[in-house]
Amino acid sequence: GIATLAQGDAAPEAVAACASRAPAAGFATTAVVADEERSLPFDDASFDAVLSSGSLHWVNDLPGALREVRRVLRPDGVFIGALAGAGTLGELQYCLAAAEEERTGGVAPRCSPAARLADCGQLLHQAGFKLITVDVERVQVDFGDAFLLLDDLQRMGEQHAPLAPAPLGRDALLAAAAAYQHMFPAAGDATALRASFEMTFLIGWAPDDTPSVQRPGR
Repeated sequence: GIATLAQGDAAPEAVAACASRAPAAGFATTAVVADEERSLPFDDASFDAVLSSGSLHWVNDLPGALREVRRVLRPDGVFIGALAGAGTLGELQYCLAAAEEERTGGVAPRCSPAARLADCGQLLHQAGFKLITVDVERVQVDFGDAFLLLDDLQRMGEQHAPLAPAPLGRDALLAAAAAYQHMFPAAGDATALRASFEMTFLIGWAPDDTPSVQRPGR
């Protein structure tokens, strides 16, 4: 079973929320402010497992973050992660770019970049992991229109968040919404549209140099 659970997030508000729920966990817990793009506030080889669910696609330095995860894992420890892959919201990205170029003559980034499936295994290998597994699940979700999709993304906290935002004009936004409705209708319902989400799942083991054959811990 779990002896101690350490929870980390870059947002102090999220850390405070985790700390407030700690007594109900049934085992020892800690909650710390931890930015994956900097050194994690933990000693080397201090964890048997590290889990990351739906946050690594926000990290600018993904290779560095994976190296930090590898550093804090004990030999034969495991990392399990899930992040939004490069196929996420491809329809929305296409329509926003096409509409903005048609209306303004240029294109600004409207969606955060995401790691391609083919790159994830190599990144884990470069970070020092062994027995690597990479898998993907693709899901399509129907929405009534593009504005409902954008509202849903904002409520999830998954809207685009650049340091220097370039607002999209009203004309380009309306054109993108109309193009989306026309080009990517939902299956069996021409009045709705579809949005694709690609979740990439990662597993990597910290090598244990003691045995002659690397194997997962029990």
